[in-house]
Amino acid sequence: MNMTNLAYIENLMETEQNSTLTNNLEMPESIWNYLVTEMRKVFRFSRKETKWFKSCKTAKLIATIPFAAGCDEPERTAIAHLCIYMAEIRGFQKYYAHLPSDDADLFKRLNFISTFEGGNPNVIEHGMNLPY
Repeated sequence: MNMTNLAYIENLMETEQNSTLTNNLEMPESIWNYLVTEMRKVFRFSRKETKWFKSCKTAKLIATIPFAAGCDEPERTAIAHLCIYMAEIRGFQKYYAHLPSDDADLFKRLNFISTFEGGNPNVIEHGMNLPY
């Protein structure tokens, strides 16, 4: 993410009052729309795919957790986790499919999208355990 994008996100966070995220585990629409636009560019979404992604509760939750938890560089974490999520949907299922070894640790397959720098561990755990 370049400095222009980072400044834009920081501005959105200030104007949308970041405390709302921490209290409600909700992402302001302006930040979500920005992330959807970035993902659309990277993955070259069609209009139909963009509409689907924007309304995808799982994708929005994945993006919300690092912001809600107050993680360091939440936009970088959100984009990284969303990229992994989309890669899995678009054909990497065999690498993320359930294996017998996953039975011992329910969250093993989620390791790649459950790495957070800093942030409130209680908010992260809560977000990771929501039934989406």
